[in-house]
Amino acid sequence: MARDPLAWQPLLRHWTHCIGEGGAAVADLGRLEHVADLDLAALLPGGPGWADAQRCMAHDPEGAFRALYYGLALRGLEALPPPADLVPADSAEPPAISVLIPVHNHWPITLNGLRSLVVAANTTRFEVIVADDASSDATTQLGRQLPWLRIWRSERNQGFLDTCNAAAQQARGEVLLLLNNDTLVGDHALDRLMESFQRHPEAGVVGAAFWGADGLPQEVGGSCGRAARCGTTAGASGQSSGLPWPMSVRRIM
Repeated sequence: MARDPLAWQPLLRHWTHCIGEGGAAVADLGRLEHVADLDLAALLPGGPGWADAQRCMAHDPEGAFRALYYGLALRGLEALPPPADLVPADSAEPPAISVLIPVHNHWPITLNGLRSLVVAANTTRFEVIVADDASSDATTQLGRQLPWLRIWRSERNQGFLDTCNAAAQQARGEVLLLLNNDTLVGDHALDRLMESFQRHPEAGVVGAAFWGADGLPQEVGGSCGRAARCGTTAGASGQSSGLPWPMSVRRIM
């Protein structure tokens, strides 16, 4: 029997919900009992042994998240439907946000990030540009499997910064969102990004909160200095989560 091409969606919706809630909810990423009708045997190859594994993973939620995050690669480089609020590449409509994802190989985690963009609850219109920095694995087939993507490719490896800058020239959105390919997007992340700029039109950069699989914050916020050097603010690793949203607003003179 053919595998359900959309069987991954309930799991990814659970993940985007937890990440969108932030704080303590991130620790529930691997709580598979919160995913209604999850059938790992239908989701991944391997047969009925997944039912036993699923029961075992109930005692190790962080391990469960990591196992499924990487285990989704067993489904192969499959086609994904376009996000509901995607602006097609041939549309005259300008997207509000251009999501730019720089990549060099590692297609399984890139595909997970794209899965999260497909299912995450957002109302903001956006486009997705994958900036391929001379990949040699199945990353080169993303455009064929996901024709709704915009693909920029360099035939020689030129590094993260040059790849981002070159691909950014193709963006049509008012706001550019740089997204690491190992990032899962939470519900309303794009909406909150636009709301931040609307509340503070003088802002030059908005930094998101990044959470690890252990439920702890990794990076929170962003900064932009006088020399136009922008970056993220390190999180309090090893401390409890539950950081306020938004964190703070600072004016850079």
